[in-house]
Amino acid sequence: MLQTSCPKCKSVIESPYLNELSSVKCGQCQEVVTVENVFVATRGFTIHREDLNNRISRYKKLLREV
Repeated sequence: MLQTSCPKCKSVIESPYLNELSSVKCGQCQEVVTVENVFVATRGFTIHREDLNNRISRYKKLLREV
């Protein structure tokens, strides 16, 4: 799931479409939030989307070696 946070109320906004949106409405305070600083989150793992994109080839290489 992709996540970002609302700068007004600090709540977490989750959507699988954050990568494709330029703005989204916060479900808590109804503020229209510009989508930036997107994180990829799973059960026990959260990483900034740009860090994941930068490291994905390294992770693929490690998986091939295993």
